[in-house]
Amino acid sequence: MAIALSDISLPVFIQMLGGLDGLVDKAAAYCADRKVDPDALLHARLAPSMYDFARQIRAICDWPVLAICHTTGAKAPEFAAGDKTFADLKARIATTIAFVQSADRAAFDAAEARELDVSIGANKRFMHGKDYIAHRVLPQFYFHVTAAYSILRHSGLELSKSDYMGKVPGQRIP
Repeated sequence: MAIALSDISLPVFIQMLGGLDGLVDKAAAYCADRKVDPDALLHARLAPSMYDFARQIRAICDWPVLAICHTTGAKAPEFAAGDKTFADLKARIATTIAFVQSADRAAFDAAEARELDVSIGANKRFMHGKDYIAHRVLPQFYFHVTAAYSILRHSGLELSKSDYMGKVPGQRIP
């Protein structure tokens, strides 16, 4: 049985972005409850050479957008400038979720065997759609989600695996 490219990626993006939205809510509540300057969490990082929390959120949102644009030819959504507050990050996540939900699944799936130009700036790259999603987009997406979650855990937030994963579609808990 073949599994469509859209089935293994688009719902995953939505699920994890939903979890990420909840993480941002928890970070904002943590700052409010403990009277912590939000910039302390927005700019927290695990290592000096890693992106800070706010930049991790931007990277997380970039990968689903790039995937859809590269596979379908869709125009990327307009994001508000900034990402300087938790509200800005939530707006970016909401815009990304809406963009993923609006993706043309048939066009996305049709890219599976087609060679795509997945160049970013001066970095020229060409990959078949299936390889691009499975070996570039999803690993990058998960890496940045994990880094964002880890930054918050390292900063003292009490989080669980369910905070990381968000609402799991199709899961039934008796």
